[in-house]
Amino acid sequence: MPELRGQGAGRAIMTYLIEVARDAHVSEIVLAAQLPAERFYRMFGFIPAGPIYDVRGIAHRRMVLRRPF
Repeated sequence: MPELRGQGAGRAIMTYLIEVARDAHVSEIVLAAQLPAERFYRMFGFIPAGPIYDVRGIAHRRMVLRRPF
């Protein structure tokens, strides 16, 4: 939600989800990032994995976070 951007909600959610994955011994986390949000996911260690592709007119890229995380 645009009005909530910059207040830490996304960071808190991602931190929680990564902790859950760590506790579940997941070997990697994969997500489809909207290109404008790629920098946000890079802050958590996600790396681009594959070409840019379109979803309903919005550029996306697959991103992966591999253990250890």
